[in-house]
Amino acid sequence: MKRILMSMMIIMVVAGMIGGGVYAAFSDTETSSGNGLAAGTLDLDVDGVDSPPAMFSITNMKPGDASSDFAVLSNSGTISGTLGISLSTITNVGGSGGTEYEDGIGHLGGVATIAIYIDVDQSGTWTAGDVNLLSDLSKVTHTGTETLDYQTIDSYSGDSWTSIVTLAGSLTPPPDAVNLVIAWNIPSGAGNSIQGDSVSFSVTATLTQS
Repeated sequence: MKRILMSMMIIMVVAGMIGGGVYAAFSDTETSSGNGLAAGTLDLDVDGVDSPPAMFSITNMKPGDASSDFAVLSNSGTISGTLGISLSTITNVGGSGGTEYEDGIGHLGGVATIAIYIDVDQSGTWTAGDVNLLSDLSKVTHTGTETLDYQTIDSYSGDSWTSIVTLAGSLTPPPDAVNLVIAWNIPSGAGNSIQGDSVSFSVTATLTQS
């Protein structure tokens, strides 16, 4: 009887050793360090700077004159953004030079005409792919036949245009810069009423995440 009990005890001890997990499965652990998140940037520059002076400053214009000027708008950030342009209220100032034609009322904004467009390929001329910003707040993309739309300066007062073109950041394909062009013209029949007059307005460019 003692032998039977002893045998049972030995069997129970062995069974307990197996149930206690003498054997272990293979394992392998790897740790990835240095993980994180970082925000990208949108950085709209005008002629290469963040706080530009006047984009356009034209003086001594006279009837029959026509020309254009431009500012370079670029995205020096890392992510793409869509460009928007807005103009402030147009302010007309009457001439004060003392000639008999200066009545203190600003007439230039109602006589001189301008065309505003985005020179997408920065070619310096109105070519296919460029975008004309019209005074009725619409946009026309040059496809090969369109001509620039000129309207009086006053007609653009307070206008704004959104989602004009996309400016790529440094991590996405170009283009990352365009030219904002204002072409202007003073009709040859403008007359003496504009002598000494001037107009002024602010141009605001905005870059919004694409």
